[in-house]
Amino acid sequence: MNTGDILREVGAGYSAAESLAFSPNGLLLATGSGNGIVDLWRIDTLPALIRWVNENRYIRQLTCAEREQYNIEPRCDT
Repeated sequence: MNTGDILREVGAGYSAAESLAFSPNGLLLATGSGNGIVDLWRIDTLPALIRWVNENRYIRQLTCAEREQYNIEPRCDT
């Protein structure tokens, strides 16, 4: 199904993942970041990956323009 919804977000090392690649057999996921660290994830251990992502994710605040564009409350005061 191609909905455009984000299904997973991953990070590498202690900074955001800048690249990722799946192995040809689909069992491994490699994530790389600007700090030179490459992490290798076993997809069959997906619960561990999801737990790590939830513990290490960074969610930035939306800008005023993004709040306006996507009609997200509360809006910024102008």
